[in-house]
Amino acid sequence: RSGAHRASLKMGSRAVDPLNFVTVDELMFEIQKHTDSQMLPALLAQIRTKEIDLREFCKRVRMVLGADVLINTVRGLQQSQQSQRRNTSRSAPPCPAESNGS
Repeated sequence: RSGAHRASLKMGSRAVDPLNFVTVDELMFEIQKHTDSQMLPALLAQIRTKEIDLREFCKRVRMVLGADVLINTVRGLQQSQQSQRRNTSRSAPPCPAESNGS
């Protein structure tokens, strides 16, 4: 279990932005907020080992755990990414022209 392991779990826009991706661990953390189903560990193991892709994972979550679990998980991930974007933009270093005093 590596938090650094990035799965190809692309969220949202087509722009290449690291915040458009989530780790399996981030997905696991968020989905566990919305269900305690005994089926969840098996689904997460399948996506972690790449037996299934994100599309199939979402399909199975919707069928087995319900659309509300899927929708709430996606919303939670999106809110987390928006928060990370806001925090990243606040902590961005100044432009080189601003920092050299000219």
